[in-house]
Amino acid sequence: MAIAFVQRTAMDFRVIDFMQDNQKTLEWYVEQMEKLPYRWGTDFLPHDGAHGDFKTGQTAQQILEDMGRQAEVLERAGLESVMAAKADGHAADAALMSDSWPNTSR
Repeated sequence: MAIAFVQRTAMDFRVIDFMQDNQKTLEWYVEQMEKLPYRWGTDFLPHDGAHGDFKTGQTAQQILEDMGRQAEVLERAGLESVMAAKADGHAADAALMSDSWPNTSR
């Protein structure tokens, strides 16, 4: 799983941190995040964050909310959106990245 820590300012989005690992639970990630010196807002999840696990039936959103976090599942980008972005030269990604400031001190 990869987690980008993004701060929204009045003028742009700033990628202030990043975490990546695998074979870890959501509980582990939250424990690591709580050690960081940030004030948290919303955890944005990909579209499958609303799908229940076949073993437990719980969604990632439910697990995070049970841990006291504010979680929101983003809509899946339809094929039309993906194709339009490709045809447009990924203008949306480029616009977001051009207004982003990565934390290069890490």
